[in-house]
Amino acid sequence: VEQTKAYLEAKGKRIPIEVEVRSLDDVREVLRLDGVDRIMLDNMTPDMLPEALEMIPSFIETEISGGVSLDTIRAYATVSTVRKPDFISVGRITHSAVTADLSMRIAKESL
Repeated sequence: VEQTKAYLEAKGKRIPIEVEVRSLDDVREVLRLDGVDRIMLDNMTPDMLPEALEMIPSFIETEISGGVSLDTIRAYATVSTVRKPDFISVGRITHSAVTADLSMRIAKESL
């Protein structure tokens, strides 16, 4: 985070910094840092999420990711009665997406 902040400052950029965490200890570690805009709670068990959400101050955005499906999204959205997540990612929407291989060739037309 410190290196990212220094890089952004050197480039004159203001881009939000998001940190991915996987445990309550990770959340505590990130909260000791300054300059984090969003914390992604990745692959946390549903019983870990209320504590994680509740320890993150409201000025830091939260995102739940990993293991979320369209069938379970409501449960994740209401996992805490104290703080709701700001964002929830459902990767399954893109996991089965068909890919396309595109290329573009540009040729100079001879006269």
